[in-house]
Amino acid sequence: VFGEAYPDPVRVVSIGVEVDQLINNPENDAWKTVSVEFCGGTHIESTSQAKRFALLSQEGIAKGIRRITAVTGDEAIAAHALADEIEQATDALTSLPGDHLQNAHAELTKRVEGAVLPAPRKNAIRAKLAGVQKQLKELAKAAAAEQAKKASALAEGIASSAEGSSEEVVIASLELGSNRKALEAAMNTVTQRCPNKAVMLLSPDQDSGRVAVMASVPKPLIERGLKAGDWIREVTGIMGGKGGGRPDNAQGSGQDLSKLKEAGAHARTFAFSQIS
Repeated sequence: VFGEAYPDPVRVVSIGVEVDQLINNPENDAWKTVSVEFCGGTHIESTSQAKRFALLSQEGIAKGIRRITAVTGDEAIAAHALADEIEQATDALTSLPGDHLQNAHAELTKRVEGAVLPAPRKNAIRAKLAGVQKQLKELAKAAAAEQAKKASALAEGIASSAEGSSEEVVIASLELGSNRKALEAAMNTVTQRCPNKAVMLLSPDQDSGRVAVMASVPKPLIERGLKAGDWIREVTGIMGGKGGGRPDNAQGSGQDLSKLKEAGAHARTFAFSQIS
């Protein structure tokens, strides 16, 4: 084994059958199903002295050679006890409301990766966490669909108001958080109903403290001097952010939510200064 020379007789370790039984009846075919190995440096007389065993990992270190890392005794007992605790916490995730589930799942995932756990149990916990991750994606998808529906309703209201106004500039704030797809949907709704107006929509995200901003400018207003990229840079700059894009379409974000009202006022002032 590993190029080492062994004396005759050699010490072996048998699991499940006493060595004396093997020696007394060496031709017994039943021994083919028993684990009998050369001594690799055991330090106990019986497996009962090990108390418990925990396989922590295995890895390839050379062609045809794998290294197994395991612990016994109190360390193994602690590893299994920790696995019990984390597994219970993982099972309890599904009872959490959606707004708490994301953070709890992230914290538990991080804990699992840094914990000393029996490898089979760590893999089983990872599989459960993957199932919860799938559930989170489904919840996020449903929330996004609901927010898109909300965006459409808000945009219809903005468009209706804009259609009845003689102003060539539409500026509105919608509570859509950081959902840019919903903001894009709202922008499409307003510009389709008001194709000759310059439109800027701002969406504050209370959780991150940021503001998503989008702008659309029709060709006649571009020719009069208002460009969406410049408009976005002016407005996001008020909020400590940045952005840009084409003359007809641009987007960006602001970093300071407290400047939202000031940014909206500046958006109007700048737009009219360019087209007047």
